[in-house]
Amino acid sequence: MNDMPAVSFYVGLHLAQIKRTRRFRMFDYGSPSANREVYGSPEPLDLGDHYWLIDIPVDLVAGQKDKVVRPSMVKRHYKLMKEVGVDVSFNEFEYAHLDFTFSHHEELLSYVMSRLFLVETNSKHEVNRRSLRLRKKAQVSATG
Repeated sequence: MNDMPAVSFYVGLHLAQIKRTRRFRMFDYGSPSANREVYGSPEPLDLGDHYWLIDIPVDLVAGQKDKVVRPSMVKRHYKLMKEVGVDVSFNEFEYAHLDFTFSHHEELLSYVMSRLFLVETNSKHEVNRRSLRLRKKAQVSATG
C-alpha cells in the first residue's frame, strides 16, 4: 500500500480539463464567479500564454516510456518557452512517469545535481549554502 501511487480526483479533473481545452491552464472551478473568487478573473490563467514572465532557469525532463505526459508534450513546452526567451533546458530519459518520483537512478540524480550547480548566486536568487551543506551531510550519513 505504501508504494501504491495515487492521484486525487481534482488532479485527474484538472488533467482532463487540460486535455479537453488543449491549453495549459490553471484549474477551472466551473463558473466565472468561482474562478473570479480564486483568480480575480472569470477564466483560469493560461500558463502557456504567460511563459514570457518566467525569469528563472527552467529544466524540463521527459520520459521516453511516459504514458501520462508524452515526451512530445514536454518538447512542445520547451519550444514555446525557448521562443519567448526563457532560459530553458530539455533532457530525455528512458523512464516511465513514476520513475521520476519513486526511483533513484544515478543518471537522473547526476543530471539534476549538475543543473543545480549551474545556478548563479546573486541578490535575486541567493542560495542558502549552509542548508545545502547540511542536506548533503544528512544524505551522506543516511547512505552510510
